[in-house]
Amino acid sequence: VIVKGENGLKGVEIKVDPNGAGECRSQSGWFGPAVSTDMVEYRLHDMRIEPVNPPLGATPGVTTFSLLPTYKSGFLLKLGQELKTIAVGRLVDERHEPLAHVSLEIRRLDTANAKVVTTFSGRSGNFQVENLMPGRYEIKPLPPTLLSSGIIEVSESSVELYRLGDVVLLPR
Repeated sequence: VIVKGENGLKGVEIKVDPNGAGECRSQSGWFGPAVSTDMVEYRLHDMRIEPVNPPLGATPGVTTFSLLPTYKSGFLLKLGQELKTIAVGRLVDERHEPLAHVSLEIRRLDTANAKVVTTFSGRSGNFQVENLMPGRYEIKPLPPTLLSSGIIEVSESSVELYRLGDVVLLPR
């Protein structure tokens, strides 16, 4: 089995079957990907892959694999996903008072047929949105209220956690 980091996990150390005491079956390093050669043929093996200090949002949801090798077979596991930004901000009114418990719809403006993302603000107006790509987004309250929509922008240089600061929604 060869385990290789790609996209957001390229260059990140990866451990195969870590045991919690700092030991593992194999690990990647400056010399290359993690390689495990001790699998028995025709026997099911569960293998856990764990990136060490990965960038936020780079680790995919699946990190455990069930493998059934055959005679003289092998596996290449490519782990990682494209880095996307997690944006956090605070929803406020024109007096900079927090807007609590507001449902929000976020739509990318510079892409046709863009996927709509929904979220909500907490008691202190804080909200977060995951998996944003760089670009301009419209953020508007749901259902339509007496508040207008706002525009947020995620820059090209944004990675991992992007702080939007206060997002002001004005009365209509």
